Amino acid sequence: MQRVGFIGLGRMGGPCVRNLLKKGYEVRIWARSPEKARHLVEAGAVLCGSPAAAAAEADIFLTCVTAGPDVEDILLGEDGVCRGARPGLICADMSTISVSAARNLAERVAAHGAFFLDAPVSGGVRAAESGTLAIWAGGDASAFAGARPVLESMGTHVRHLGPSGSGQIAKACNQLIVSASLLAVGEAFRLCEAAGTDPARVREALLDGGSAAGFVLENQGKRMLSSEPDTGFTVRLLLKDIRQVMEQRAKTGAWLPLTEEIAALLEDAVEQGGGDEGTTRLFRLLSSPDRCRGSLRAEA
Repeated sequence: MQRVGFIGLGRMGGPCVRNLLKKGYEVRIWARSPEKARHLVEAGAVLCGSPAAAAAEADIFLTCVTAGPDVEDILLGEDGVCRGARPGLICADMSTISVSAARNLAERVAAHGAFFLDAPVSGGVRAAESGTLAIWAGGDASAFAGARPVLESMGTHVRHLGPSGSGQIAKACNQLIVSASLLAVGEAFRLCEAAGTDPARVREALLDGGSAAGFVLENQGKRMLSSEPDTGFTVRLLLKDIRQVMEQRAKTGAWLPLTEEIAALLEDAVEQGGGDEGTTRLFRLLSSPDRCRGSLRAEA
């Protein structure tokens, strides 16, 4: 059985490590704060003193962190994964980073005799816990084939989409569609309120056979109408992802007018102190059009 290294033990990465351990993998981990890794060590993971040490005996190395510079430091830093890697190590990054960062890392990791897959995930914490993540990979096809058994221990929808960067393109598309759906659901509820119709009853009707039924209406829609705090994916993280969509827009020349409006609204939400709140914060923002930017504010 392949030996696995793993760095990034947060709300997504921690459950992934647990699923790998349940499947019988030997998992070597590293954390800047070893105390945060104690529960995984108790579950059977081996805590190492550095990324290089965690990689020394690994066949597959997984990272699940916040941003591109974090991945770069873990893999290519002074005591990084590539310093301790054996030839042919497959590095699969499950973070959401830019396409250009993924392609750059693939080239630099290859110079160390290793492979790099951009393999971002979708499904949230619940899917990470249940091992049902969607994982979209870009990079060398043979490296993907080698990593697939490990990836399928954490996800049930694992696909190879093409050369380096392809996984991140898929994740960018996912985040764009989710963001647009969030705003559409929020606007629908505001329309209900303005017309004197109960948005909760409309939501139930749409979910019962309506063509608008879907994950966002069912889950985020429920949170929008609830008084409970939204502790899910934050506005700040979604803005990071949408900025990466905008980066691709600038590089490719693709016309993405909806993405520009979404980015502006997310910027507004962060500037108004809602960056660390769940994405249903956007629903409240729609009640204050005078505080929004761009054509949406002008029309309001």
